[in-house]
Amino acid sequence: MQSLLLNIAIVEDDLMYQKMLQFILKAAQTQEVRLFSTANSLLESDFMPDVLLLDRTLPDADGLAILTKVHQKWPACKPIMLSADIDKRGLQEAYAKGAYEYLLKDTYTKERLLNTIGHLNELLSLKQSINPNE
Repeated sequence: MQSLLLNIAIVEDDLMYQKMLQFILKAAQTQEVRLFSTANSLLESDFMPDVLLLDRTLPDADGLAILTKVHQKWPACKPIMLSADIDKRGLQEAYAKGAYEYLLKDTYTKERLLNTIGHLNELLSLKQSINPNE
């Protein structure tokens, strides 16, 4: 099975963390990585992400609050929530609203993110091989 080149959007208001995520993703199978610092800049863009790295706390919105809008605009997009802390209610809400994964921003972020992107790539490649017209 051939790997796909994924389009990934990063929505993160901490510019240093945003650049670190972009650097990490260079090691993954990516076609394009676009950076956004607000939820509105993402939602107003014409970029079509396969994967969305979404900070839980943004200056213009709670990341959880925009998951529904993300699914309306890009139904096939796989959102990955990123948070500096995990609260049980927020974790449950993220998954209920369609988050593919919820990752804690800590010393293991790189490994977890690369593993998650690798699994997503396998999943999407398999789906494409089964239904090439989708």
